[in-house]
Amino acid sequence: MTVETAAQRPGVVLFAAVLNFVSALLWLAGTVGAFLVLVLGMAASLSQAAASYIPPSLVANASSSTVLAVVGILVIAMTLSSAVSFLFLGIGLLKGSRLTWYLQAVLSVLGLFFFPIGTALNALILVFFFQRRTRDFFGIR
Repeated sequence: MTVETAAQRPGVVLFAAVLNFVSALLWLAGTVGAFLVLVLGMAASLSQAAASYIPPSLVANASSSTVLAVVGILVIAMTLSSAVSFLFLGIGLLKGSRLTWYLQAVLSVLGLFFFPIGTALNALILVFFFQRRTRDFFGIR
């Protein structure tokens, strides 16, 4: 990226990119939390089974552990994919990618429903994203 590109970038683009990076960090923290819950939950389930000498023929513990594992893996996959998506969206915004303008606009419209903070932030982003200077930066006519 050249100095000229950074100078031409509207402030709202940097603002939206930083918000996307913060969102990526929060989703990544959620991924780590879900992983810890999964690992600690599985460890607790195994230690409880070993401590109480439950015979392996009982399926109740095995099925609850399986459900915990499946749900945990799904939550980890969802939070990790969200973190990566927000990271790439922030990078794309900084680069001036046309596709990220559309993605940010759609996410900002959806973000209007998160009253009151989400409504204010996303309304601000939408107002500035539809201004001529911002649209020109992304090549949107």
